[in-house]
Amino acid sequence: MSMWARSSDVLRRIEQLRTDITKQAVELLEQETLEAVKVIIDIAKRGGTPGVVSSQLKAALWIAERRIKIPQAQAQVQRDPGSAVADKISEDEAEELLARGA
Repeated sequence: MSMWARSSDVLRRIEQLRTDITKQAVELLEQETLEAVKVIIDIAKRGGTPGVVSSQLKAALWIAERRIKIPQAQAQVQRDPGSAVADKISEDEAEELLARGA
């Protein structure tokens, strides 16, 4: 390794850049998670574009599931949208999911 690459200024700058990139990546993931939850809520409230909604919903759920912990009731709804559990999830609970995803 070259002498300049070992200097404390260079090492400090590399660590600063690494921190900045990590922060930007986390912010992007948070934004995308929020958008995914909005898609889920919008589809739940209004339905979606025929022929497209299934793909949109699957993609949004995939993102949301990996970024937030979905309570058991919501997980049941994903597996069986026609279940009695689905009727118990209110708009307030959906908004709570949105808030936790932010």
